[in-house]
Amino acid sequence: MLSQASPKSIGVKRPSPTPSQTPRHTRRSNRRKLKSEMWNDFDPLYDGNKLMEAKCKHCKRVFAAAREVGTSSCLRHMLVCEERAKVNEFLDSMKSTMSQSDPNSSEKWMYDPERAHFELVRMIVLHELPFRIIEYQGFRKFVHSLNPAFQLVSRTTIRLDCIGMFAKHKTHLQEVLQQLDSRVSLTADMWTSRQVMSYMCITCHFVDEKWKLRKKVIWFSEADTPHDGTNLFNIMLDCMEDWGLQKKIFSITLDNASNNNLCVSYMQANLLGKNLLPCKGDLLHRRCGSHMINLTVQEGLTIPCVAVVNIRESIKFVRSSPPRKAESVCNLLEVFLDATMVVSGTLYPTAHLYFHELWKIYLTLEREAKHEEMTIKSMVEVMKKKFMKYWKLSYLTICLPVILDPRYKFKFLDLCLKSGFQSEASKYLGRVKKTFKDLFVEYSSHDDESTMVNDQGTSNVGTSIDNPWDQWNKQVQEEQKNEQG
Repeated sequence: MLSQASPKSIGVKRPSPTPSQTPRHTRRSNRRKLKSEMWNDFDPLYDGNKLMEAKCKHCKRVFAAAREVGTSSCLRHMLVCEERAKVNEFLDSMKSTMSQSDPNSSEKWMYDPERAHFELVRMIVLHELPFRIIEYQGFRKFVHSLNPAFQLVSRTTIRLDCIGMFAKHKTHLQEVLQQLDSRVSLTADMWTSRQVMSYMCITCHFVDEKWKLRKKVIWFSEADTPHDGTNLFNIMLDCMEDWGLQKKIFSITLDNASNNNLCVSYMQANLLGKNLLPCKGDLLHRRCGSHMINLTVQEGLTIPCVAVVNIRESIKFVRSSPPRKAESVCNLLEVFLDATMVVSGTLYPTAHLYFHELWKIYLTLEREAKHEEMTIKSMVEVMKKKFMKYWKLSYLTICLPVILDPRYKFKFLDLCLKSGFQSEASKYLGRVKKTFKDLFVEYSSHDDESTMVNDQGTSNVGTSIDNPWDQWNKQVQEEQKNEQG
């Protein structure tokens, strides 16, 4: 049995909110409304619905403020509070230097020390600043020049505040993920620091309630050596258990390393044993599209080619334009560059674009396989072999999004595969259709009245098509004419 390594992360108990931080909706509406201007400088402290004490916003001292006691002690404190005096002095200086065009602008501003401290913590986290920045003499003088009343803390305190903010945001994100009606997908990659220490970063991708694509880094921990499938699996499992995602995983995207294949096989066995994966886990492992394209290109560049050498040398020395062979190599590789740029997008969905880019690559390789230059033909031969290797491993996750695209659906997939793979197309199409039906049944199983839609039919195309997108548009137009006629 595989052991589960504990993550190397810091856990901090989430501090209970102070009364001033308590959300408004948690307070009962029958509390007495506080009308005195004194409450601009004090926070009320309640016992249930009964006002008991008041805490000074400036020096944090607490005074009795119940109805039977009154607020005279608070009013006396306002006259002698040194921190409040500093704020008032600061406001007076602001008014004296304020632009004449808006003399009342300073009246709209109120100093909130808790808000100021929160913004300091947020700045350090947002810009990845060192905790010791707040102990720099220059930084302290700068803050004092802006507001002498602001009290800076030590770097130990600011570190704990940053961890507390992390814990607060983590709890909120956990609640968001648990309330999702859909599944989530994970991507993971290894990263090595300058100190030659390896880390694994795991990102969660999901669609929120407003149908916006979101991605959040949910794990960053040191990866123990060796970086084999067992250790990587333990890290992934720790992450899913910590975030409670075992029941929500749809797919995991990794690069094409052998240890990642072993990691996913362990994960598949673990989740299938608990009946937590759709389609028997066939869609769990997604291979990084950019990495697959890069490996295909690298395979082709292993073929000795004088043109490639000339291109590299021309970068170092300005010479005449490269020969015709070099131009042919550039034309061949251009489609790979375009595809990489498209599938590497992070601000928009790319799953439905993947098939189209790969199919352009396939058609280019088919065309260039007849090139008159033997070197180009040799490059294309090895590239096509590598391409087909990854196609057979990933065609399910590549083809299914095409069916869900209302512009294309299954008919377009049928058109492309039959024209490209001829007799082998039926093997791919059959499994794609079966997997899609199984996926539909699993997602609609909660509704007893759900029924499977009729098959969309297939095309009779059996010859190669250079541009299936034009052919598809013509076919759609013909079908529309027949329906209107």
